[in-house]
Amino acid sequence: MTAARGALPTVAPATIEALGALDAATIYNVLKGLGRAEPGSYSGPELRCLFPELGTLVGYAVTSEWTGGEPDAPNEDYLALLELIESMPKPVVSVLVDVGSRPGRSGIAGDGMMREFQVLGAAGAVVAGSIIDIAGMEKLSFPVYATGVVPAYDDMRMAGFGNPVDVGPLRVVTGDLLVADRTGVLRVPVDAADAVIAGLPGFRALEASVAELLDRPGLTAAQMRAWYEQNEPAFLGGDESSSETLKRVVREAATD
Repeated sequence: MTAARGALPTVAPATIEALGALDAATIYNVLKGLGRAEPGSYSGPELRCLFPELGTLVGYAVTSEWTGGEPDAPNEDYLALLELIESMPKPVVSVLVDVGSRPGRSGIAGDGMMREFQVLGAAGAVVAGSIIDIAGMEKLSFPVYATGVVPAYDDMRMAGFGNPVDVGPLRVVTGDLLVADRTGVLRVPVDAADAVIAGLPGFRALEASVAELLDRPGLTAAQMRAWYEQNEPAFLGGDESSSETLKRVVREAATD
């Protein structure tokens, strides 16, 4: 299957660059302040960032489904996937998922495949399955996330591409805007990306207020209670949500 092209919503290159300067937790906090954070919008602990020194990865998802060690499994045109990656808005994050009967047992991606993605405009890859050739990948300066690493592959087949897939608890659709760092992968609503950047100063101000409090010489629990009463009363009990202050400061910054 090929995904619909030409109508996918995108953000400005400057927004991509600004998101790439942040970490996923900060982005999610600002999304919470905007009321746009979704509990199912981030990966689980099983996904590993293989090259954390490469920093934050941002791009539009292109999905594909794979099997390993199943010679009778469906096998679609791999070059059609590469053509889709080439035609997509850039940057691209190639998202591969092992849909076989023994997911993770056999490698479904290696360094040669990653280099092909890179040449055609991908900025990184997310593999819900196992990869091989990690030594070769280290030379590519290409961010890779995976749930496993194995020494070999067997009967690698592409079952489909362009379809919705699950990376653990994270559902990914081709065209989704993904941000990934050493903590994992986060889906960011395209129509909220600019608001994240606009609301960021509010979250930074709240962070700075906490840091200033904790740096006070001789700080006491009573002084901390006073700060919480003013800034985060929900943590003192009651029915108020702990995100109410976050919502206020982020929305005030976003509307300035």
